[in-house]
Amino acid sequence: MIKLFPALLEKEISFENENCRLRITCFHGDYLITVNQHNDENQLLKTRLFLHFGHRNTRFREIFYEYRNKGINDMADIFRELTFRVFGNENWSNNDRKRKGLTTISIKKFMSKTRIN
Repeated sequence: MIKLFPALLEKEISFENENCRLRITCFHGDYLITVNQHNDENQLLKTRLFLHFGHRNTRFREIFYEYRNKGINDMADIFRELTFRVFGNENWSNNDRKRKGLTTISIKKFMSKTRIN
């Protein structure tokens, strides 16, 4: 049995015109994004996306606009949803939160309180 880390976000999405399951986890300060295609019996057919990256010095807003400007809206939407899930709606970073008078987010503390949504 494979032990899964708690999901920061898990939901059904349309990715490259296929029905897929998005799962975002955070472990040891890194993010893991997977988009898997399943059949009707919930068996894995294909992994459509697998991304692993650190949260430090990651500019989510720049990543979002880069994908959007290239017309890769599925990826742009994933990064926007991840960012707003962690930092709050319309906040792209802890710096945005500070400018609005909000407290900063510690990703380790945030993940210890987060449940699958």
